[in-house]
Amino acid sequence: MLHKIWEAWKPFATFIRHGMKVYSISQWAFRAICVLILLLPVGRHWKLLTTGTKARGTVTQMTALTQKVLGKETEYGYASEIEFLVNGQIYKAHGPLNYEYDPGREITVFFDQKDPSSYCIATFSGFYLVNYTVLPIILLVLWAAFYLSFNNYQRRQRFKKNKAWKSARQNNGTQGQSRTLIPGSSSNRAIK
Repeated sequence: MLHKIWEAWKPFATFIRHGMKVYSISQWAFRAICVLILLLPVGRHWKLLTTGTKARGTVTQMTALTQKVLGKETEYGYASEIEFLVNGQIYKAHGPLNYEYDPGREITVFFDQKDPSSYCIATFSGFYLVNYTVLPIILLVLWAAFYLSFNNYQRRQRFKKNKAWKSARQNNGTQGQSRTLIPGSSSNRAIK
């Protein structure tokens, strides 16, 4: 009866004894994924950057931005106003909230030819100083935590395996010696 129980539990005992197979992530893969996460704010405007029209805009002033909430206009921040010319008509774009560009500065603006009110400011602050940047920061922290915990587990397992191997060698008393089996003899002889 015990033999049948052991046969049923043998695969689980093997799994517990040997552990599950764990894959490691290379440093290059980690760095590549970090770069992709950091490019998310730029990739958000991929359509405008690839098919949009490029124009040079000039910063004119810092303006208060308002929005209507329940019929009342409320001010929710300040942004630099950037004017750019499309087919002889002046359009206005706004930079990131609460970030001031110097008046008179020329900035590259990508816009949709069919709808110039759809635009993106092609500067570091235009891509990264917006509310959307919170998502890549959270993803980057989670990815780094996953990578560090996953690879530390791998190092610990390798360390345990190496430590067990070294202690087994030391227990045999053959460290620094090679063992050979002499034909016709039932005992091993250590040769230095």
